Amino acid sequence: MIDFRDEVEEKGIVVVDNISEMPIYGEPYISKDFVYCICHSGHLDAEYDTHTIRYSPQDVTILYPMHVILAESATEDYRSTLVVVSEKKFQKQIGRLTYRSKFRYEQAPGFHLSREQYDDVMCIVNAMRVVNRIALPSRVTMLDNLMEVLLQLTDHFRSLSGLEPVFAPQKLSARYIETVIEHHRKEHSVSFYANELCLSPKYFSNIIKQETGKSAKYWITYYIMVEAKLLLRTRPDMNIQEIGDYLGFDDQTSFCRTFKKFLGVTPTEYRSDFK
Repeated sequence: MIDFRDEVEEKGIVVVDNISEMPIYGEPYISKDFVYCICHSGHLDAEYDTHTIRYSPQDVTILYPMHVILAESATEDYRSTLVVVSEKKFQKQIGRLTYRSKFRYEQAPGFHLSREQYDDVMCIVNAMRVVNRIALPSRVTMLDNLMEVLLQLTDHFRSLSGLEPVFAPQKLSARYIETVIEHHRKEHSVSFYANELCLSPKYFSNIIKQETGKSAKYWITYYIMVEAKLLLRTRPDMNIQEIGDYLGFDDQTSFCRTFKKFLGVTPTEYRSDFK
């Protein structure tokens, strides 16, 4: 795969064409970038956190930073284009544009475009490619504006696809998820996060449920389990007890019980599937 890391860091937003494979097959990795993917041909099978993705022609997939991605396989004719937004650019500007749809895309990252919608999306991506190539003095502003158009258009097409509607702006939920990502290894109680956000636990829980469709406790467990899966696959030097300790569980039994309840298998069974 083409190494585009330096260009992403330099320009903030980069269009990467002719992607035919993923960086790592069979091993999970975490990207710090925001990635907008458009599939042109072939198929890619992957796992995004706890979700299985079948990536097919005219599919759009939006991948948020700091999620676990596991590429399983790709056909020989697989080709896609990526619009990659650097971690710095995402945190500074693009992230605020995606608050309203963050949870929907995290739960269902991709959807299929009609041929007309695919052509419309590619028109915007082509314009971004031209702006980057010519390097006009106003390039940064132009790319930011084109990215905003691309995201709004994609949200509109998603709403027409029959999937659940995107959320209205969710500043509390976005702040909550950021706080969970920071503290989930040590803090497992809803009351801790409610206190961090200066709200009563009951009111806080009601708002999170309204905005995301999931309980506040679900999101804590969700991010713990995402990291547990990553550790079970990539850290053979850590036993089950050590992983549970690292993730803030009082004992191995409580870790195993939570893991099985959330994922349907024990940590040992899950790890054995990847040996």
